[in-house]
Amino acid sequence: LFFLEKRFIPAKRILITYSASAVAARRLIADQNTPKVDHWVAPFGCPDGQDMLKNLLAGVDLVEKYLRGESIEPFLIYGRFFDPNVSVPDAIQNKMTRLEDARNDMGKIKIPVTWIIGTYDYMVTRGRVKEILNAPGGGVRELIELATGHNPRTGPEGIESFKLIYESIAKHL
Repeated sequence: LFFLEKRFIPAKRILITYSASAVAARRLIADQNTPKVDHWVAPFGCPDGQDMLKNLLAGVDLVEKYLRGESIEPFLIYGRFFDPNVSVPDAIQNKMTRLEDARNDMGKIKIPVTWIIGTYDYMVTRGRVKEILNAPGGGVRELIELATGHNPRTGPEGIESFKLIYESIAKHL
C-alpha cells in the first residue's frame, strides 16, 4: 500500500487476499498502520495460522507442540523450507496463530469484509471463519460459500470466484 501511495492516491482501496495471506492482512488492517483500506475481500481466506497449519498437516498442531516445548523438525511445505521453531514463535508474537487473536482483530476492523469459502475446502475451517466474522464490534461482514475446493483460479469455478469478488467490490464501493 505504501508503494501505491508513492505513485497515486486512489479514491478507494480494496484489499484482496487469498488463502494464507488473509492472516497477515487481518493484522495489517486491524492495526491500520498503513494507508487506509476501504474494503477487504478474503477469497478462501484462512482465519488463523494455527487452523491453517493444522488442516494442511492432517491434524498435526504445530502451535500446541511448540507451546508444550516439543521439538519440531523443519520440513518442506509446497516445496519450500519451513522451520516451525522459528516461524511458530514469530507468528505467536505477532498474534497470527490463535482464534482469539483473530476475533480481537476482527472486532477492530470497521470496514466491510467479504469472506469467500469453498464447500470442499480442506484448508479453511468454516466454523472458525464464522466465529471470527461474528466477533463483536466489527463492521459489515459477508460470508459467501462457493461449491469448490481451496482457491480455484481456472475453469468455471475460478470464473465463478472472480465474479463473486467483483460483485462484492461493486456492492461496497
